[in-house]
Amino acid sequence: YNAYGETESDVLIHPRALYRVLHAYEDPFDFAAREPIVAALIDRCRADLAAARAVAPAYADERCALYRLPDEPWARRVHGTFAHRLASDDPARAYAVVRVRADGTFSVSVRAPRGADALCRRFPNGGGRATAAGIDGLPAERLEEFVRSFRALDWCQEPSR
Repeated sequence: YNAYGETESDVLIHPRALYRVLHAYEDPFDFAAREPIVAALIDRCRADLAAARAVAPAYADERCALYRLPDEPWARRVHGTFAHRLASDDPARAYAVVRVRADGTFSVSVRAPRGADALCRRFPNGGGRATAAGIDGLPAERLEEFVRSFRALDWCQEPSR
């Protein structure tokens, strides 16, 4: 979780500093039990997830839901985790979490029963696995195409052979 973000100011502790603290421990469970940064990271993640869960879906039906998150530090840190949690809560449904980036492109995380990779590969910088995929830097002029494609798929249908 601490590694997510687009700038150093997005993270709670710089990854090198976190590594130095972690590296001092032979047992990662000792690290988790003794270092205050672990509780701080857990608290921050919970707060970020709460902020994401407060966002109403931009689109939702019985098969899928699409969320649009702002270009804010909490959204940059948690967009993938949020998509994963949504899918864990209802694995039969497909989810897309779309976050606008500072450069005007979009970061997209897709979780679905199947076919997430095929959808994301239709777009530049898209890829992933059948149940978890994404697009890094979706051009703004292709966002509506992505939304239409996401909404049109029958996420529960077995793929044709």
